[in-house]
Amino acid sequence: MVEHPILFSGPMVRAILEGRKTQTRRVIKFPKHSPKNLMLDIIPGTPLKAWWAGRIKCPYGQPGDRLWVRETWAPAANCQEYPPDGPYPVIFKASDTPADFSVDGRWRPSIHMPRWACRLVLEVASVRVERLQDISEEDAKAEGVEMQSDRPCWVNYLDSDDWANTARESFSTLWGSVYGRALWYANPWVWVITFSKLGGKHGHDQRSRI
Repeated sequence: MVEHPILFSGPMVRAILEGRKTQTRRVIKFPKHSPKNLMLDIIPGTPLKAWWAGRIKCPYGQPGDRLWVRETWAPAANCQEYPPDGPYPVIFKASDTPADFSVDGRWRPSIHMPRWACRLVLEVASVRVERLQDISEEDAKAEGVEMQSDRPCWVNYLDSDDWANTARESFSTLWGSVYGRALWYANPWVWVITFSKLGGKHGHDQRSRI
């Protein structure tokens, strides 16, 4: 078992905490000098173990590995002393308010979150590859998209005054809000990582130490 860091936005952290998100898609980064036809013989949805043996390694691991979630965070206000390398109590932008809890009212970027501050650990269940636009309706739901609170349709993450008719359409707007609409239309090859949230000592909420 190996651990790998992975970044999630605040809304997606909340989706994981609420049990709505069990999948994530990340664009495959090809070697610099890969031949242009490298993907032509790949079947979408192929399991990682049967695909590209040794040619490209998924940076998010294999089934059985773990992902520790990096999210926007800050030192907690009631912590009196700060060891240079931690650990010390922290708060999280996805669920806390800096004015009430942060030591200085500022958030620290997720990319700078150290391992000891992590509250969410995920176990990788499967890894496969497919084109981004090949996502199914059920997989779009597993990506954590939400339904509108006041109508039977899905949230449009690019326009709060509009809506999406399907979970798949909603996911396309979610992707566009994070990576830009152009990348959705580019339809890149992506890693599809299915995971489960660990509890107990592996997936605890750091606020329990405050």
